[in-house]
Amino acid sequence: SLDYGNILKVILLDTRNEGRTGYIPGTLDRSILGEEQFAWLKDELRTSQSQWSIVVNQVLLSPFQALGKPLSHDSWEGFPKDRERVLRFLADEGIKNTIVVTGDAHFSFACNLESGDKKTGVEFLPTSVTRGNLDESLHGFLASLVKGTFEAVVKFFNPTTRYFESEAHGYGIVDLR
Repeated sequence: SLDYGNILKVILLDTRNEGRTGYIPGTLDRSILGEEQFAWLKDELRTSQSQWSIVVNQVLLSPFQALGKPLSHDSWEGFPKDRERVLRFLADEGIKNTIVVTGDAHFSFACNLESGDKKTGVEFLPTSVTRGNLDESLHGFLASLVKGTFEAVVKFFNPTTRYFESEAHGYGIVDLR
């Protein structure tokens, strides 16, 4: 983790390699973090003296479903119990001002993070800079037709998703004050 005075703590997770082969202790539920990294994350969040905590990880933490089925098993959607224990920890500990910044989806998301009825933070996933999105996958007129429907469906089935964009390229800025 990196501390920037009392304003910001940046916590970097490995959600690609570190814990993916393990299980949550006492369960048959797969873990994306592993126990050692989960314990470290809890300690980093619990002991932070910063006004803001930014948790950086490689894959979308927020739900990404349609008709109750995951649209990606590679993201936290494939590890729902691990996601819930992270969000429940934030809620139970009363940890505020948590921002999750994510990459590797080739779409843009802004989502509320929740555990039950408790708000636990927000997630921002800026789009790719140059890598293909919906527009490169479907091309031209077909992409234009599908874009609005696809974006509406994503938001309908994932009510914590407040913003979703499937074609733009660029970057995102998190401005903390």
